[in-house]
Amino acid sequence: MRKTKRDWLMAGLEILLQAGAPALTIDRLTGALGMTKGSFYHHFKGFADYKRALLELYEDEGTADIIEQTDRQEGPGARLVFLYRLIAQAPLDLEAAIRAWSLHDSEVAEVQTRVDARRIEYVRALYAGLGAGPDQALLLARHAYAILIGSGHIQPRLEPAVVGQLFDELLELYPADRRPQ
Repeated sequence: MRKTKRDWLMAGLEILLQAGAPALTIDRLTGALGMTKGSFYHHFKGFADYKRALLELYEDEGTADIIEQTDRQEGPGARLVFLYRLIAQAPLDLEAAIRAWSLHDSEVAEVQTRVDARRIEYVRALYAGLGAGPDQALLLARHAYAILIGSGHIQPRLEPAVVGQLFDELLELYPADRRPQ
């Protein structure tokens, strides 16, 4: 059976989750999919091209798609609540795996830095839309991001309901139903 480019990328994410970045090799990918190296090279110019595509998938689906879904909500308060509910339910294993990889690979670190900045800026803008001043909006956005990233590293993993409670407490600090002044 033929494999799509996405099949190859999803197999790579699974390897990354199960065995870490050192295990992410062409041989491991072909073995996982039961395919030949020729099939791999049909989709990718080489491992560097594959890695770029994998990181692009992570950035698109883990950030751009979530922002797009969130932007469909009406107003910054509704967007903030929707975003917090969505990410409280999200599995965070991939986040942890990519972050671990970024500690040893400058290309991955560059993508992770860009993702972090974009996510924090998005939440900062939501808080600013609710009337928070520039410093407070940035602080609240960083607080929210620390909840997201930290909850993916606590062992044992926090249940989604507990992560949701953490976001609810943050919303108590600066309620989403505030109106700009």
